[in-house]
Amino acid sequence: MVYVPNYVDLSLFNNKQQTKESGSINIIYPRRCCEERGFYIMAEIIPKILNKYSNVTFNLVGYPHTKDIEKIINDLIAKYPNNVKHQVADAEKMADLYQQADIAIIPTLYCEGTSLSCIEAMACGNAIITTDIGGLPNLIINNYNGILAEPTLESINESLKKVITDSKFRNSLSQKALDVANAFSKNEWETKWKKILGKYLN
Repeated sequence: MVYVPNYVDLSLFNNKQQTKESGSINIIYPRRCCEERGFYIMAEIIPKILNKYSNVTFNLVGYPHTKDIEKIINDLIAKYPNNVKHQVADAEKMADLYQQADIAIIPTLYCEGTSLSCIEAMACGNAIITTDIGGLPNLIINNYNGILAEPTLESINESLKKVITDSKFRNSLSQKALDVANAFSKNEWETKWKKILGKYLN
């Protein structure tokens, strides 16, 4: 058996500079809005953070799986109209959304493979907060290129507060994420497959 993980196209997903409001912190949740992807935890975290940090915005990018979830999203937007956004974006638009973000949260609760969302966010220089679930620990080294939190409200919330308040730590996670993303480049993926195919197909 040979392990060949998912890849990211660094020509599309990269640390392209975006114009950002000075002092603001943009947090992206690039997931389907459903229980297994940690949506309900996010819904509880958002008010806790926004009631404490007025310079933070949340961008929920994913399809809401139930009417209940859709209502929760609309209620959050109504309560925090300048700080909470929601959209369903095509894959080709995701690079721009990551590039506008400072922090990416991937709070998976149940299962995860080699997360494309995580790799893409790293390649765009986001500080990553994710859970210690499935294949995510294969991508994130805790406190090096991201934070591996426990899949609980308390752990994710405390991790997020740390990254929001400590700009030096946040910038370090961002830079290390860029470095690690190179190991998951499309070129590396092609090289591995050529080697495997060449071995058996001559």
